[in-house]
Amino acid sequence: MQEKYLPKAAASIPQTETHENQEESGVSKEAKRAERLKILRERQEKALTAQAAAEKRTQDINSQIAKIEQDIHKDEIKMLDELCKKNDINYKEIAEFLNYPHNMELFRRYISRKEIINEQGND
Repeated sequence: MQEKYLPKAAASIPQTETHENQEESGVSKEAKRAERLKILRERQEKALTAQAAAEKRTQDINSQIAKIEQDIHKDEIKMLDELCKKNDINYKEIAEFLNYPHNMELFRRYISRKEIINEQGND
């Protein structure tokens, strides 16, 4: 009865061979999947290793940046200390001076004018 519905070529293949081919194809699919999974896990491990190395480099760079910024800040404090000694003023007097809106506006204008002069000198 099966032969009526199947083409002649399919009817001539013994049933055991068809069943074996399906099993082999299933095994090869599983093997391919397992191999693909193994490759993907290896890639993931490499990516995680690279990511960890990049994070470490970033932390190293950030610590170097923080150290340089701290050094710059220390230099600015030294400069301000020297200026205060030279002019016989202290930090409290500077803070009080800067608390006046009029003085702060003058200071901002001075900084803006200084930046403009620096930009013109760089052109």
